[in-house]
Amino acid sequence: MSPIIVQSSLDNTKQRIATLQLGIPTRFAQVYVDSADGAMSFYLAHPNGQTLKKATSNNYSGSSMAVVEMPNGNFVYAWSKWRCLDSPCNISISDIEYTILDRFGSTVREVSKVTNNSSATISTSDWSPAVAVAPNGNIGVLWVRNLHNSNTNQDNSNVYFAILDASGNVVQSPTNLTNNTTWGSWENFNMLSFSSPQVVATGDNRFILAWGQFQMGSGFSSNVWYVVRDTNGDSIMGVTQLTNDNNSTFRSANSAAGNAALLTWARGGDTWYAVLNSSGTPVKTETNLSANGQGSYSSADSVTLSDGKTVVVWNYRATYYSKPQLSYAILDETYNRTVGPALLYNPYTDSGDYDVSVATDTAGRAVVTWRDYSSWRASSYLSRLFYALVGSNGSVLTQPMIFRTSQAATPLITTSYAGYGNTSYSSSLPVGVDNWIQVGNAVAPWTGTASLGSQRQLGNIARPSAGTSSIPIQRGNHGLTTATSVVLTTTLPVGLTYNSDTSGSTPSVNGTTVTWNLPDMGFLSDSEFNLIVNVPNAPLGTRYTVNVGLSAAGASTKTASGDVVVSSLLYLPLILR
Repeated sequence: MSPIIVQSSLDNTKQRIATLQLGIPTRFAQVYVDSADGAMSFYLAHPNGQTLKKATSNNYSGSSMAVVEMPNGNFVYAWSKWRCLDSPCNISISDIEYTILDRFGSTVREVSKVTNNSSATISTSDWSPAVAVAPNGNIGVLWVRNLHNSNTNQDNSNVYFAILDASGNVVQSPTNLTNNTTWGSWENFNMLSFSSPQVVATGDNRFILAWGQFQMGSGFSSNVWYVVRDTNGDSIMGVTQLTNDNNSTFRSANSAAGNAALLTWARGGDTWYAVLNSSGTPVKTETNLSANGQGSYSSADSVTLSDGKTVVVWNYRATYYSKPQLSYAILDETYNRTVGPALLYNPYTDSGDYDVSVATDTAGRAVVTWRDYSSWRASSYLSRLFYALVGSNGSVLTQPMIFRTSQAATPLITTSYAGYGNTSYSSSLPVGVDNWIQVGNAVAPWTGTASLGSQRQLGNIARPSAGTSSIPIQRGNHGLTTATSVVLTTTLPVGLTYNSDTSGSTPSVNGTTVTWNLPDMGFLSDSEFNLIVNVPNAPLGTRYTVNVGLSAAGASTKTASGDVVVSSLLYLPLILR
């Protein structure tokens, strides 16, 4: 961190101070949505480099997102997606969707649905997905479903659970765990609702599923409930009430040492916790974590480190009008508090700290990320993500700092409000240079006029000009060592000639051989450009194979190929639903 002072040469009393922060991040993954593009963003951080991938198209705008690393190094990224079924939106729905990404952020499974409410006859909202992956690779997904009958203005709420395998295929279809059949309304003070679903995968292949239950009737009651299932969906323990004081607001559930789960909740101005084993039996009964009024204001999360200690972080608000901050504590291997509560002070927000998530890195430290609080009293809010690194002894190894900022004109950045905003990034990675290259296929018009161009794997289309075809070429480096002396070469087949490209580098053209000297490529860097070639008026179905090679210092040459096919193009009507 370094301050920069800008001072007027005409009046030395006129000056401004800007502070620059620089930090080498540890390894972790983060998910968020920036209103600048509305895409589901997936950010990988590593000391050797960082990369930002887009899991969806722009303006997708999923919400209540969750991410978790899988045992095979892939990532499950889930969210809730809202839409209207009619106009003027008398029936609205939201589905639970997910994608699977590999250790470099590339798509393994395209966006798929856990739930599909397209045939709903009343408004149906599946929201707040919680995700965990068991050692055998099975994925547990837990969420809340709310139904709204606009004719009676009544609502119904339940908690649902589904299991997917490591490839994203259904093991157990969506199952209602709470089986609540009552309907009510907030206006009539007779509502039963569920919130804050959380799922924990234990080391012996079980899922501990927990949620908060709130009921209005003759009075108000709020308690914590849970269920235990195995990874095939079979019951280990049925629906069980953990708290009985009617004043416990559930916050989080996370893995704990010894195939257990640590649950936290807010009660009476304090943060409380308990630990359940994989059979659902409490091994640490409810205990006051803060014991000083420094309780959970809105969200909490925890992570167990490699030495068996657990770091718990939560939002703390001293008074109603004070800005929320982060508190944290350390538990030992027997789940007793040894450090804290202590404040994780963030000087870079005037609105406060919100939506905290905690993960572990490969060195046994806690990665803490969060965002600005939404407050009309602040000059800037909901626009930045923050990062800090905490050791198992409670020391703050990296002080809070801004690591992502919304790029929108009216900035807005959102992440998980339930502790699922970040996850570990522990995959083994290539040590040296590991270049890769991919060449897409392209079409050329049979008549020699303009065509729609190439259809890439991700569905993007490059549009050629008349008499040409545009070939997409992607390249990058998956290795921890920066690739230098990067050279890309292609020798075009007979019939094709070089026209131009969008690489930003001027190539050397020697007959049919085209050579580019490209910039260095750091770890996780990737880029794409279009090679535009002239195509003759060849017979329908003529195929030209374009081979491309990518070389770099200290690395073997990687090759890829794509086809340009002379095609008769058909234009179909576009139907929107």
